[in-house]
Amino acid sequence: MADIKRRHLSKHAGHWCNGLILQLLQITHRQWTFRNGTVHLKGPDGLSPRQTTALVRRCEDLLWTDPSTLLDED
Repeated sequence: MADIKRRHLSKHAGHWCNGLILQLLQITHRQWTFRNGTVHLKGPDGLSPRQTTALVRRCEDLLWTDPSTLLDED
């Protein structure tokens, strides 16, 4: 305790709490912006990463479709 006083490092409890709350808010905000960027980010095609992945998987599945099972052209 004497070392803290000698170095003038002591903080009032209110200042310490304010600093803690500020850091917690900053962490929460960074997590929120990361999530929004991950969930709501749209590519040039207007699709989210999750939608793009689902579309690519569907296209890959359809590549193996037997042409004889497709409808005839009109």
